[in-house]
Amino acid sequence: AHYGTHDLTDGVYWKLRDQLNNVVDEGKISSRLFPLGSADIIGDIKSDLSGITKPTKLTVEIGLERQPVVNFWDVWVYPSVVAENKSKVYTTNRLDAEALKRLNRGENVLLDASELGSELTADRIAFYPLYWSLTFFPGQGRNTIGLLVQDKHPAFLDFPTDSHSDWQWESIYKGAKGFYINDFPKEYKPIAQPVDDFHRNNKLAGVFELKVGKGKLLVSGFSLKDEKLPVARQLKTSLINYMESDRFMPTYEPSLDRLKEMLVYVEPLKGVVTQEFNNP
Repeated sequence: AHYGTHDLTDGVYWKLRDQLNNVVDEGKISSRLFPLGSADIIGDIKSDLSGITKPTKLTVEIGLERQPVVNFWDVWVYPSVVAENKSKVYTTNRLDAEALKRLNRGENVLLDASELGSELTADRIAFYPLYWSLTFFPGQGRNTIGLLVQDKHPAFLDFPTDSHSDWQWESIYKGAKGFYINDFPKEYKPIAQPVDDFHRNNKLAGVFELKVGKGKLLVSGFSLKDEKLPVARQLKTSLINYMESDRFMPTYEPSLDRLKEMLVYVEPLKGVVTQEFNNP
């Protein structure tokens, strides 16, 4: 898009850089005229990324060759094939008798909680923030304004992320849940914490870990079930790798009744279309 003061004639270069600023790939688009007021698609960038074998954040740099004009976009690259999961971690989408039995035996359980929680214990969260505020513009169907992420946490060793949600999170936000943990200890920090509208200021948990009896539980409010979705597949892989390591040592243990209440499954009413809900 060119909205400067005069027409430009220049070539365009592009580079892919990794987080160490190394150039992974680069190319050029032939010199051409950019008329004042134009916004044209001038070409494609094609790059073979099959040599990238681990989750990687790359930066796309695009600029003019003879003018100090440059822009940047971040992209995330994940392996196209994940090795067969032979993990001993028990993965489930219900905190049912089987999950509790395994926890009582001292096993590790990964809970996809995107379908769990009631209106009293959870809130649907949104990648896009609510507009202005719930006080002046109620009924938006969204109550949150971002995601606070412990980006250096070992749970994300295989899922590159910043300390806030970015575009790689967007595709797994559909139906995602944040759970109310206002009664948890003040020092307790979720691994990923949705940020509530400041008029309500609830403490929410999107990805969090707990001690349950002899076992250890990791809860994801983001759905992990779609194996065809690269982001969901990679987040699940990263969480399981963390749970299999000796660094997975949650210490806070809520009461079992509190846990069952928070992570309850509510059967949808037949014939009723599920909509975004607002909590008081």
